[in-house]
Amino acid sequence: MQKILKELSLLRKFFLITLLLFPALLLANTGLDVAKVQIPMRDGLELTTDIYTTQNSKGPQPCILIRGPYERGKLKEAYAKLAHLGYAVAIQRFRSATHAEEFPEPFRQDAWGVLQDGYDTVEWLAQSSYTNGNIGTLGASAMGIAQLLTAPSKPPHLKCQFIQVATPSLYHHAAYIGGKFCKHQIETWFAKAAPLAYQHIIQHNEYDAYWEQIDATKRVGDVCVPALHYGGWYDIFSQGTIDSFTSLQMHGGEGARNRQRLIMGPWTHWGFKPEKFGDFPIPENSMSFNESKTIKSWFDFHLKGDSKALDSEDPVLYYTMGPLDASESSGNKWKTAKNWPPPHKNQPYYFSKKHLLVNNAPLFQKSSYSIDYQPENPVPTIGGRNLYLASGPFDQSPNENRDDVLVFSTPPLKEDSEFTGRIKAKLYISSSAPSADFAITLTDVYPDGKSVLILEGIQSVTCEPNQILPIEIDLWSTSMVFAKGHKIRVNITNSNYPHFDKNKQPSHNVIYVGNKYPSHILLPKALL
Repeated sequence: MQKILKELSLLRKFFLITLLLFPALLLANTGLDVAKVQIPMRDGLELTTDIYTTQNSKGPQPCILIRGPYERGKLKEAYAKLAHLGYAVAIQRFRSATHAEEFPEPFRQDAWGVLQDGYDTVEWLAQSSYTNGNIGTLGASAMGIAQLLTAPSKPPHLKCQFIQVATPSLYHHAAYIGGKFCKHQIETWFAKAAPLAYQHIIQHNEYDAYWEQIDATKRVGDVCVPALHYGGWYDIFSQGTIDSFTSLQMHGGEGARNRQRLIMGPWTHWGFKPEKFGDFPIPENSMSFNESKTIKSWFDFHLKGDSKALDSEDPVLYYTMGPLDASESSGNKWKTAKNWPPPHKNQPYYFSKKHLLVNNAPLFQKSSYSIDYQPENPVPTIGGRNLYLASGPFDQSPNENRDDVLVFSTPPLKEDSEFTGRIKAKLYISSSAPSADFAITLTDVYPDGKSVLILEGIQSVTCEPNQILPIEIDLWSTSMVFAKGHKIRVNITNSNYPHFDKNKQPSHNVIYVGNKYPSHILLPKALL
């Protein structure tokens, strides 16, 4: 019974992502007609597709297409109501869900390969009596991934996309971050739903042709449509959302380049819900963003030709976080930018003696800190960018009291400091074992001692025992004001479990600091 309840809970959460990503859409699923059609794919397989229109609709309309692995009836609850805005709404389930025995691997048939279900569906709809030939796509998570994979196949009638909390590269943003297996995420996502795919993910632990055939970053030049990329700072795919935007905005094909938009808010993978945001309530003014209005204006502009539907604001809208206890600061507000990242200056903060984090290069030549790692007692995951583990900005103090966590902090800040952009750390390390993992958390330390998680990163390292070498750890991106009186803190350890798989070998690990080994974290200080 416990197992069944757990699976039902996970299923319910996954459907929340579709139901709750429309916080202001008050339209009801009433007064709708539905046509159940069979759309043929190029290999002869037919995919059942529901097409929703209003009962008083006249003639063919522009179409919003939603494709995903979920039951069509469930997706109806979230998406069919868009028909009231003057669209035909087509909902289709992946063949990997409807014909799992024949096609057990998700996403393989949705890209630019031998089978191209996204392309075939768009073009069938464009020729059907239900639409006027203008097709846009919409959806979150797996449905967003499918959109990113469809675009490079270049369906002629695909006019735009609205991509929510998704990644262009499953290897880099979902399965192996920093070369380390994302254990809990992949086990809860793939192990039951797609067991063969799960086995292949385990077998292909390095980036190879298996991953490249579903890596949309390799095909950005083939994409020729505008897209709006929507994500959250604590979403599992936060960097994937940003990478999709920047690569297509700068290097996309004609029709895509310079026609992308990016929205990043203080949210997890589950959007505005639940209202609990880690240890805090979700920032109230973050919910002032009207997602439903944005969806309507995006499709009205690109599918209906309403030139006034989109404003002329900058293409990037992002939320700069601040203290989440509502105390005063220059953070916790929406901002816009012409590009990503906004103007900034990379500021190194060096790991120094006495566990200090300082913004001046150390004058002493060399010092070091040691960590002993025991696989039977890994440092536990507490919040962060998780799928089914608790996600968001949680207090890291319980971990900071452990002997196997190194803690480095600045003195209390004399003024607010905003950092917006991608954050990376460079460490000089050695290990007694031939392989080790180095995990980092960046936290905001409140005056009362709470150490609230902002970002995390990990890097798997192969090395000669006790060899000193530099490594880089990518913490991904954020926009954050560390308020006056707060401290900036970085924790370094050798595990973050079960978010990431744990190393099976015990090891003695050393972090080197000083002028000879300038270990540091690079923070993108905003230029106001």
